[in-house]
Amino acid sequence: MKKGMMYLVLIYAALVFLGGLMGFVKAGSLISLIVSSFLGGVLIRYGIGIGQNKPYSFEWAIGTMAAILVFFLVRFASTAKFMPAGLMIVVTLVVLGILWMMRAKDKMPVQ
Repeated sequence: MKKGMMYLVLIYAALVFLGGLMGFVKAGSLISLIVSSFLGGVLIRYGIGIGQNKPYSFEWAIGTMAAILVFFLVRFASTAKFMPAGLMIVVTLVVLGILWMMRAKDKMPVQ
């Protein structure tokens, strides 16, 4: 189950980075590229930590995703445009939900 969580976080990290890269290419937003590179790298670190069973990697990954979610909620509230804020809200909520379900299943006692 840990490997599944790790891969999900790594895929999400790649999406975060690619979103920032698209923001840079389409709108010339250097800050999007910088922040997405940083957050993508942080999420890669925590994803690998989850796979290696490092303490608190799961919690830090969830916290990082929650911060990304808050950022895009604020962005969506100010622009009311689905792209990219609305899409990232949906993707982040789906990933968080899947991670929480995987975590709950992982912690269930074996019968």
